[in-house]
Amino acid sequence: MKPILILWLWTGLALYGTLCIILFRVYIRKRSTEIVRRFDDTIILSSVVGANFLGIESKGPWQMRGNGVLVLTSKELYFEMWVPKRIIKLPLSAVKEVASAFTHAGKSKGVPLLKVRFQDDDVEDVVAWLVDDVAHWKRVLEDVINIRFVETRIHPMLKWHLC
Repeated sequence: MKPILILWLWTGLALYGTLCIILFRVYIRKRSTEIVRRFDDTIILSSVVGANFLGIESKGPWQMRGNGVLVLTSKELYFEMWVPKRIIKLPLSAVKEVASAFTHAGKSKGVPLLKVRFQDDDVEDVVAWLVDDVAHWKRVLEDVINIRFVETRIHPMLKWHLC
């Protein structure tokens, strides 16, 4: 092959690769905006775009994992994966424990992961994400869960007086 032809081939591949990256970033930005807009009428306590989902423990190590948007409201922990579209909704009343760990379902990223133990019907399970600030997410989730725990234990008449 002639050197000029090889140069044109590499240039074309580089331009194609750059175009694919730009289009993927535009798509991710659009998907993230769509996901966050679902919560326009809800107070968001914490959120992160680009959370890496490591799966649900009971489904084993071979399940699909990927990135998406993780949102915490006063009622639920919501995650939606960018590709493929996959939604996980955990009502905070189902959350039993929040922890930080380095492994989950046989997978490790070499950094701390946010692990959430929850009750699904009669089965207890664990889900995990890689987020930028695990300590922040752990603290906020524990605070919200503790507040909800206290609220459910207060007598209804006392709630009315506290408002």
